Amino acid sequence: MTLALMAVGVLCLFVPWADRENPQVRATLVAVSLILTWHYLLWRITQTLPPFGLTADWLCGITFLGAEVLTGIGTTITWIMLSRISSRSGTATANMPWLAQTRPLVDVLICTYNEDRAILERTIIGAIAMSYPNSRVWVLDDGRRAWLSELCAQKGCRYLTRPDNSHAKAGNINHALQHLMQISCRFAIFCRARFLCSRIRPSALFRRHSISSIPTQSRAIWRFPQSFQTSSDSSSTLSWLPGTPGVSPSAAAHPP
Repeated sequence: MTLALMAVGVLCLFVPWADRENPQVRATLVAVSLILTWHYLLWRITQTLPPFGLTADWLCGITFLGAEVLTGIGTTITWIMLSRISSRSGTATANMPWLAQTRPLVDVLICTYNEDRAILERTIIGAIAMSYPNSRVWVLDDGRRAWLSELCAQKGCRYLTRPDNSHAKAGNINHALQHLMQISCRFAIFCRARFLCSRIRPSALFRRHSISSIPTQSRAIWRFPQSFQTSSDSSSTLSWLPGTPGVSPSAAAHPP
């Protein structure tokens, strides 16, 4: 235990100055983390379990140990996935002339089923406010609500529904993709109904980090950072959008 605490202390001193772009540094940190994790789990398995038997102590002990082992397995998989990264900044820079010349169409799709009007309205406003010059916003409504269709018409975005709810959200997405393929679609971005685009500037994101980094003859899947509306920040999550309903001047002046 003393050795493990010493190792953790050394890591705490080393990590702030570590270069996360260096593959050797990342591999070293991942290896140390895995060693410490499984050293602890080995100690738990061999030293802390009550004697075997159908007793309350043994059942509780094995239950908590199983939970910790499963957590350790999940952590191991995560660490291994994070041990290497791929930087596509060079590809994005090289493709900037292509992006500036073609301005490919981007479809932004908001999947929804039973979310409230207040939540959906903010999400729609955030999606429409993206300054990328060639985009379409679609609301994929599995709730088939008339008021939402009217809201989409009012805000200037497209509304799409389907006859049934087969395969839940996956079916909703597949139905939308089939529809888009019939009317031409190159890039599609899927947003959760509670997703807000205010924490990241979407226009800069599209130009520098997503579309321009995808080779013109390839396909790719991107996962973006997300910001969710909560009761504590519902008045300020869209504070950077000019004229957003419900945002006071003080909230706009002091975003979280």
